[in-house]
Amino acid sequence: MIGLVDHDLMFAPKKKKLNLEIMKLYSFLRQNNTVKLLTDIETINDYEKIYWRKDRDYYYSKKDLPQGIDIEWGGLAYTKKKYIPFSNLQIERSNPDPYVYYDFLFEMVNKNIFTIADIEKMMTVDYLRLFGSNSVSDLAFLKGNRNVMLYDTNLPSSIDWYETFIDLEKSIRRIHLVNMIHMDYQQLIKFLSIKKLCYPKEGIMLDVGITPADLLIVLESNNKLISRWSYPYLKFYANKNYIDNCYDDEWCHNSFIYALWNIKVAINQNILLHAVDYKTLLISEKYKDIFRLLSLWSASRATQHFTFKQYCLKNANKKTKQVIIQMYNSLSIEEKYLFDFNRLKT
Repeated sequence: MIGLVDHDLMFAPKKKKLNLEIMKLYSFLRQNNTVKLLTDIETINDYEKIYWRKDRDYYYSKKDLPQGIDIEWGGLAYTKKKYIPFSNLQIERSNPDPYVYYDFLFEMVNKNIFTIADIEKMMTVDYLRLFGSNSVSDLAFLKGNRNVMLYDTNLPSSIDWYETFIDLEKSIRRIHLVNMIHMDYQQLIKFLSIKKLCYPKEGIMLDVGITPADLLIVLESNNKLISRWSYPYLKFYANKNYIDNCYDDEWCHNSFIYALWNIKVAINQNILLHAVDYKTLLISEKYKDIFRLLSLWSASRATQHFTFKQYCLKNANKKTKQVIIQMYNSLSIEEKYLFDFNRLKT
């Protein structure tokens, strides 16, 4: 008997996010095996093999589990937040089957975590990852005229991904992005023109190198589309491939100022920007802590009344405060302004 573990839904069911790889594995393995989704780890020793999928970094780690169990680990938590296609193409091309979750979802209904309407919604959409191994998924299994839950985390540069989306739009209702998706400036321009795209709740990750002028062009030209999103939320991050081996203090300073400018630009377009996933930056501790504070300040509604300078002086440690004060005193009048505005639209 084979066991499947959806780590995130087991320990955080309120996220209501089904795991694409679990659904693909179930669809493929059940043809010749008895396959079951585990709802707890108490019975884990009863299974010959376990496929464990984990996308978020919380709760159980490998060391918390019994030893000697044949477990195949996978998920975004182990692949730097990028989907890695199955090496077995038969599994990768399997039609994801959400019914693997059926019993578990009804358990959640009994615990008042899910509703029957939630289950009906999950069972009547198509689950899809378009791009993998430099190829495009076969769209033949799509049932047509249904919403699509899209699990891609990156847009490929080697194929015409936009044409693939246009083909997808012909036979579906709406496209919902399940994960945060990474893209550059040119990809963002095309991406926002996809008519059946729903607001990406997890956000869009843009290269931190995008200039405020470029961002303003994108936001203004797509204002009608973005304004219909209930909670517009773009995220910036620093792509390690953006500039090879150039994470010196000058690069960090310029990226930091760009991020502040972009936050200000976006506020005027009623958009919340969460600037910089600082954990990806191979930089000195001096700037890493400043980026950390910027990330925390820009991510929360609770901090929008504070200027960035006020937030830093209130929350930074003594050493970082000194660095920020020194940086502030060395800035031009225009750059100082970026430290002294709050995120409430004026």
